[in-house]
Formats: sequence, C-alpha cells, structure tokens
Amino acid sequence: MTAMAPVEASQVLVSLRMQRAILTRIAAELATALRGLTVPADGSWRSNAQREFAHALEEVHDLLHTAWRAVDAAVAEIDSDIAAVGAILPTAGAT
Repeated sequence: MTAMAPVEASQVLVSLRMQRAILTRIAAELATALRGLTVPADGSWRSNAQREFAHALEEVHDLLHTAWRAVDAAVAEIDSDIAAVGAILPTAGAT
C-alpha cells in the first residue's frame, strides 16, 4: 500500500467498505441461487430433452459456483485492503 494522507485513506476505506457490502450481497444472492437450483439425477429412462435440460442445469450450477467463488475471492481481497488502509488509520479500525 502506498503512503497516503489520512483524509485520502479515510475516503479509500469508505469506498472499500461500500464495495465489500455490495459484493457480499452479490455473493449471498449467488449462494441463494445455488441452493435453489436442483439438478435432477441422471437417469437413462429420461427422454433426450430431459437429459439435455439436466445437463444445462449442471452448466448453470457450475457457472453460478464459479461466479460465487470469484466474488468470495474479491471480498477476501477487499478485506485485506481494508486491513492495510486501517493500519494507516488505527482509530478507524480494520472493519
């Protein structure tokens, strides 16, 4: 983290916290979507259309999970940045 004035550090901290709040809400929405997505078990008795639909649901599940992991990683990175900026402003704390 480069050196910055306390006022600038405060502004950065506010911005980071806002970003974290937004990304945390997005992560929660993705987690809710993942929990609500039921991928049917594969069965040979199913029609081709049903198997294709199940495969498409698996793909959506994989994409949602990948997105959730990326957002979760971004939140962790922002938490690290907040801690670094918080070290500049010890009275502001790192949360």
